[in-house]
Amino acid sequence: MSDPPPSPNNVVQAIAALYNQTNPTQQQQANKWLIEFSSTDAAWEMCLNLLGAGGSTEVEYFVANILLSKVRTGWHQLPAESQGQFTNAVFGKLNAVMSKPQAPPLVVKRLCLVLSVSASLSGAEVAAAFVAHSLALAAQGSPGVAVKLLTSLAWEAEECERARRQPLVGAVAPRVAEVLALAEAAAAA
Repeated sequence: MSDPPPSPNNVVQAIAALYNQTNPTQQQQANKWLIEFSSTDAAWEMCLNLLGAGGSTEVEYFVANILLSKVRTGWHQLPAESQGQFTNAVFGKLNAVMSKPQAPPLVVKRLCLVLSVSASLSGAEVAAAFVAHSLALAAQGSPGVAVKLLTSLAWEAEECERARRQPLVGAVAPRVAEVLALAEAAAAA
């Protein structure tokens, strides 16, 4: 694989070559191309566009991983307005993926993690809005999604340093009764 410019089709082809190619040289070339692509600014939008676009689970999982990596390493380089737009877009993609008859659990889990990491990196106010949004989803008939979102936030809180953990704990603490009731209902289902 030479170095074609990033396009949705080239991303899909590179992922297919990485996972399905039996030639180790072609796999290495695809991997190199994907690493280079993932470091570009274009990767944010292109990966978002590939989510929920009817692609394979492999493609959706891979691009969700790219987005998770970009959030972890480049979140604060995005303007606040772009952060909000990104978060709204990922929530939309999560809803699209969840509306599939057989939503791929790995993709759902990754998207929930993308959202929880972005919330944790955005401070107490955004983390509180994330918790409120998750609980609202449960009230609107999507308790499974809400549990996945709140669980991913808990995982992120467990993994992050204390300075970032405190706002997350502060976001959940006022709503702990609702969170526990949701967890109890999910466990009983």
